[in-house]
Amino acid sequence: MNQHVKIPGSTQMWSEQLKTFSGPPELFLRQLLSMQCSISRATQGVILRHGPKNTDILAIWPLSGPQVSPPTWFAQVSGLAPQVLDAGQARVVSLPAQDSSDDSQSTQYLLLMPLISDSLRAVTALQFDQVDSEQVDICRQRIEPLSSYLSLYEMRLALNHRNEDMQRLHHACQILGETNKHQRYKAAAMALCNQIADTWDAERVSLGWVKGRYVKVETISHSEQFTRKMELIQFIESTMEECVDQDIEVLYPVDDSASVVNRSARELAAHSSMTTVLSLPIRRDAEVVGVLTIERATDQPIAPADLQALRLTCDLCTPRLADLEQHDKWFGARLLRSSRQQLATWVGPTHTWVKLATIGTLALILLATFVHGTYRVEAPFVAETTELQIISAPFEGYLREATLRPGDRVVAGQTVLAQLDTAQLKLQRAEAMAERRGYLQKAEKARSESKISDEHIALADAERVGAQIDLLAWQISHATVHAPIDGIIVTGDLTKMIGSPVELGQHLFEVAPLDEMHAKLSVSEDLVIDLEQGQIGALAAVSHPGDYLPFEVQRIDPMAKVVEQRNVFYVQVRLLETRSWLRPGMEGLAKVDVKEAPYAWIWTRKMINWIRMKLWL
Repeated sequence: MNQHVKIPGSTQMWSEQLKTFSGPPELFLRQLLSMQCSISRATQGVILRHGPKNTDILAIWPLSGPQVSPPTWFAQVSGLAPQVLDAGQARVVSLPAQDSSDDSQSTQYLLLMPLISDSLRAVTALQFDQVDSEQVDICRQRIEPLSSYLSLYEMRLALNHRNEDMQRLHHACQILGETNKHQRYKAAAMALCNQIADTWDAERVSLGWVKGRYVKVETISHSEQFTRKMELIQFIESTMEECVDQDIEVLYPVDDSASVVNRSARELAAHSSMTTVLSLPIRRDAEVVGVLTIERATDQPIAPADLQALRLTCDLCTPRLADLEQHDKWFGARLLRSSRQQLATWVGPTHTWVKLATIGTLALILLATFVHGTYRVEAPFVAETTELQIISAPFEGYLREATLRPGDRVVAGQTVLAQLDTAQLKLQRAEAMAERRGYLQKAEKARSESKISDEHIALADAERVGAQIDLLAWQISHATVHAPIDGIIVTGDLTKMIGSPVELGQHLFEVAPLDEMHAKLSVSEDLVIDLEQGQIGALAAVSHPGDYLPFEVQRIDPMAKVVEQRNVFYVQVRLLETRSWLRPGMEGLAKVDVKEAPYAWIWTRKMINWIRMKLWL
């Protein structure tokens, strides 16, 4: 029989240990697995992470040495891990026992539980011997809540990192506040060095500033006076120049695998009997303007967190120090420095593109002043026809046939534009003809009976019906609408109106001849004063931008029209050439040649006129 597993009565102690655990993640997983195995009385346990290529063991229990081989059932767990992670639920798998002493094999169980957090997707696998599935399920219910402490542990780690970041920011802001209290450069630099030395327990903090190709030590923490002839100052400046040349933090001591050159820092550490030396470049606008060198005792190495905090402090204090260093001088020194910088900018090897742009601008000004070009007035245009024929419905009726559309060419008297239905008209004519014959018979009868008045009435009615027959005959003969002129259909698409009624005089088509066309320009009121009749120009349609049609200004309307909230004058131009693709209604841009003038006058004319209007000059 299977032996009943005894489970501890309370997990309070284990929970408290997990809640307060603050070690690295790998130790937390090992502690979590150990507690789960101890509470559930599992024989073996493992936490594995299944990847696309292989499966990694994150923790294993029990530990029998530094090198622990995976259990025999690890391969089966690796195959089931993706299914457990996708399902998000625990799973119990039975295994045949390998060490049964009798013929009847006992059963082993594997309990697979997902271990999922924001940064980890793993599976906890526990092996149970000599138990049944109900006891395994009881163990699962007891230990499964412990997996939730992984998220709590990650939240506590994130909170610790945030607290460390806030502490670094607090130190940096505190040092910045002390530095900003001073209005002189030397005092602010001394405050920066003293505050950094006190905050990070440094033996000495030195601030150097770049002077040309060298670095000059400006201040040293807790040292009011020093001379550059001192051997210590020379070592410090050499270390700072080493940092400036590499444009990177220089630390000594450092691993042999690091690619940073720290020979001067090593010499400084040997001279001052301080083995930890750190030099930080002070940058402004991506340019190194100074160096901060920190020296600490042997038993106080500079940790990565301290390096980040010092880098943040330098970045915050650099703008204030750079401004004070530049302006905390007498007027002559500031003027000399500004002049030297401007001269170096103009004649030095830097700012090549700015210099080329300046030379190009001067050349453009000279070109615009002395070289002449053609001044042109630009305006949008619309192509129009000189004549436009409107075809209307000859009578009221119904549309029977219409196959032509806008853009189709027509020939006068030959092209059928539309046909109206004549069936009803023919019936009305037949009815009228029968009625006319009746009136004639009635008149003949009245004549034979010598009824003169009845005869005249019947003849009058016959004439009236005859006129109606003539009208119907005319309508039937004009039911087929032909093109009155040669040209192209501009408007009128009746292909979708077959069977629809039309009224007398209703516009059916507009036909325009293509042999006589002109363009109408919309010229702004500030440019129309430059136009005169007889001027030559060219226009290009949007549909054919590379084909320019010459024209001549023919007429300028004397009154302006408001178009899109601005005043324009319509200018009609006569096309000197035409094209087969030109159609009424086409738009584009027209340019009228006015006169020869300097490019500077052409480019600045509108701006000068606008200024004269605003300033009333």
